[in-house]
Amino acid sequence: MKQRWTIIFSVGAVLMALATPARAALVFESATLGPEGLIAGVTANSSQWLGVRFTLSTPTQVTWLGAHYWMNGTDGFIGVFPIEGGTGFPPDPPALTDALVTAPLPAQSPSSETGVGVDITLPAGDYAVVLGSTSTFSIGGMPVNNPNINTPFYLVKAGSGWINGGLNQARFFVGSSTCGDGLVELPEECEDENQDNTDGCLNTCQDASCGDGFVHSGVEECDEGDQNGIGSCSLACTIVTGQGGGGPGGGAGTGGNGPGGSSAGGAAASGGAGGSSTTGGGTNADQDSGCGCRVTGGQRSSGSSVPWTMALVVVSAALRRRAWMRRRRHHPELCPRR
Repeated sequence: MKQRWTIIFSVGAVLMALATPARAALVFESATLGPEGLIAGVTANSSQWLGVRFTLSTPTQVTWLGAHYWMNGTDGFIGVFPIEGGTGFPPDPPALTDALVTAPLPAQSPSSETGVGVDITLPAGDYAVVLGSTSTFSIGGMPVNNPNINTPFYLVKAGSGWINGGLNQARFFVGSSTCGDGLVELPEECEDENQDNTDGCLNTCQDASCGDGFVHSGVEECDEGDQNGIGSCSLACTIVTGQGGGGPGGGAGTGGNGPGGSSAGGAAASGGAGGSSTTGGGTNADQDSGCGCRVTGGQRSSGSSVPWTMALVVVSAALRRRAWMRRRRHHPELCPRR
């Protein structure tokens, strides 16, 4: 029976590991994680920031910062500050604007280990990862029950300056993940090892979603990013019916009838301003003449009635000439030679 339960627990652990994204590869950690669920330890607030130094020997992309902490309020932060040498301090007096990167910490109480995503490439050098608050309304702390790894160089902003120590057995960590390596590591949401942005996983290793600016094949009809809901794509990434096609005044209009004739609205599907006509002349201001050319402003194209009128005049003159010749032949006294 004991062996059976051991197998069941082992299988359950494997399934949980497959369902949960792995933590990013750790670049640095000050201590291993101790028991969570505490509201105790060293206080962090707007006048006291807690930190630890770390060193990078090569340029490193940092995508994850975290700690074992508790925090009441929404003004908590974690960030990376540059320092001079392995025992140096961040700029003094302390200011959040001196940080190379910061991220807000979610409020949580009691304590748990939590990380937040960032994106920065740090050159080789010395740094400090710092946790604190920018407001007197956010007060938190870090439990000191985490076994140190080696000998971390802790530091604390006390009042208006930095001091060595003042903190022990606090857990900070710095992580790095590589999108495209086939391993789903926080803060990644997915990994499909391709550059296709039309499937369920973007090439930034984030799940595809409406509003990301990429059309998810088979799921979305359109996606114009932050322009959704403004143009022809809705906030639900569906094409808005009636959008596109005709330009201003779109839709087929019906022109008015003038005293001299009648007109029909212009074809709006061609993008023109349809449905307008001129009164008095009976000519549409924007219509197709039938020759494949657009006639505007009452002007006529080469396919208009002007040549036909001239032809009728010539034919009429010819018929009159023929009739006169016939009368002259039969009645010369009535039709003297001209």
